[in-house]
Amino acid sequence: MLVEKLRAVLGENGLLTSAPDTAAFTEDWRSRYRGPAACVALPADTAQVAATVKLCAQAGVPVLAQGGNTSLCGGAVPAGAGAAPVIVNLRRMRRVRAVDPVNNAICVDAGCVLADVQRAAIECNRFYPVSLGAEGSCQVGGTIATNAGGTGVLRYGVVALLLLWGGMKFTDMEAQAIRPLVEHHPLLSWMYLPFGVRGTSAVIGVVEVAAAVLIAMRHWRPRASMIGSLIAAGTFAITLSFLATTPGVLAPDNPIGGFLMKDLILLGAALFTAGEARNAS
Repeated sequence: MLVEKLRAVLGENGLLTSAPDTAAFTEDWRSRYRGPAACVALPADTAQVAATVKLCAQAGVPVLAQGGNTSLCGGAVPAGAGAAPVIVNLRRMRRVRAVDPVNNAICVDAGCVLADVQRAAIECNRFYPVSLGAEGSCQVGGTIATNAGGTGVLRYGVVALLLLWGGMKFTDMEAQAIRPLVEHHPLLSWMYLPFGVRGTSAVIGVVEVAAAVLIAMRHWRPRASMIGSLIAAGTFAITLSFLATTPGVLAPDNPIGGFLMKDLILLGAALFTAGEARNAS
């Protein structure tokens, strides 16, 4: 019998068969998705994982790999149709095996909780950038398998764009490109008098690059990151205001209006990262 064979491999503490014990593994945390399971296997190492999968394959029983069961779309629980699977949950595989600060590498078990990976990196003065709302319970194997980026996508996406656009402000091409926008703006047009076209563009570039650097300091200086996010939000708000101050920018044949609209999304991202950094400070 498959259950007895699995118990022989995993031990008494490594196999759950009763409905009360398996309930937390067969239902998602929002109670929207649920399905039956033959049992829940809790391997303690890769050898037990391999043995479990081999036994299930020999018995023709499907296997469902499960991490922290923090999915919002039901992908981590049985579907409810077809044969009941053996859920292979990796919560016993939580070992941080090695941290190599020289090569900026870390080796952990797939069941290691994301927050523990972050702490292990911090102890070596390093930073593991993936961050999620469920980082206290989700497992690193699941985040890698689903290519999850979490809030870091917003934060460092904004950083990358600000660095790119800020750097371009130091070129004559970009200085001329933003001139029709800046010279009609009541809050910015005065800058052309003391700084000139290139100087004004460079000042804007400095602000954008500085904001990017401050946002990227979230791990070390959350308050500085919050300030950078607020500066970024201000620059995105000003960019959106060009839609109201620049003549003809909303004309159907003018592509600039559509390009400026993307800052509405970036404004939301900057405000989100500001709030997150404030909570962490």
